[in-house]
Amino acid sequence: MEAPQAYLVPVTVGEVQRQDIVIASEVVGTLAPWREVTIAPETTGIVSQLAVELGDRVSQGSLLFRIDATDAQLAVDEAMAALESAEATLLEAEASHARVARIAESGVATEGDLDSAVRTLAVARAAERRASVNLNQAREALGDCTVTAPISGEITRRMIEIGENVAFGTPSIEIADRDRVKFIAEITEHERVPLHVGQPVQIAVDALRGETFEGTIHALGASADPGTLTFPIEVAIDNPGHRLLGGMIARARLVLEERPQMLVIPIQARVARLESAGVFTIVTGETGSPEALFRGVEFGDRHGDTIEITEGLGEGDEIVVRGAEGLRDGVPVRVTRGG
Repeated sequence: MEAPQAYLVPVTVGEVQRQDIVIASEVVGTLAPWREVTIAPETTGIVSQLAVELGDRVSQGSLLFRIDATDAQLAVDEAMAALESAEATLLEAEASHARVARIAESGVATEGDLDSAVRTLAVARAAERRASVNLNQAREALGDCTVTAPISGEITRRMIEIGENVAFGTPSIEIADRDRVKFIAEITEHERVPLHVGQPVQIAVDALRGETFEGTIHALGASADPGTLTFPIEVAIDNPGHRLLGGMIARARLVLEERPQMLVIPIQARVARLESAGVFTIVTGETGSPEALFRGVEFGDRHGDTIEITEGLGEGDEIVVRGAEGLRDGVPVRVTRGG
């Protein structure tokens, strides 16, 4: 005889399913240009020409600014004249040495005359080499008056003006290469272990309303920071439209593990008892009506609204997914199939 409907506990049953499980972690970090350099002059002087403005795109080798080269050009001219004089003196010393050497062979010149000619020639050669070095240095100093871009990129800062007297090594212009950017963050040791260089990563940018961009892990730290016990990570992201800016806050979804085709059930189907944990299944009772029956199950990790099954159930098994609270073995139930 079936139990009266008023005494039937309503439950919803569903099937144990297989599902691909992805274990991921979200890490907050910032974006930075792929490369960023600060340019400083290698000489001191007054800025005579400024070829760039904030935001300009420049190519490697293009002109940034010039420092007044009047003194540097004068130094080159003086060094060139000194070299010409040294070369003339050297030619004269070489000719004199050759003449004294010929006379010495005939026995007319003394050994002292020859030694003097040799010394004069050595001094002239040293003076010529010194003058040549001075000219090269003067030309290098003249070249330092013209400052060019060491990389292609965008002018992100300009700290000088025309007419300003800048000293050697003064930071003057910053250039950033933003054709690519990098996501920089710190991760825990548990996140660091399964990751590898080249692994794809999704990056969501807060300032762009959470829009996601594809990147790949470019670098992973091999040693933890002794203060924070975290490891640095860098993710490379293509930035063709230059929409991604240095300093933006971003979130990286790091895939730590993938478990294909795991048995899962809804978390609300799990029932905890003092002696064990498990689920309720539906069996036919002695009266012919459906009844609840508890079955012990080994559970794995929880993933949001689902939990893994490692032992005790198989794919397609029917279990109570809603209404399991308060059930006991043998309680008559009214079954609805669904979620």
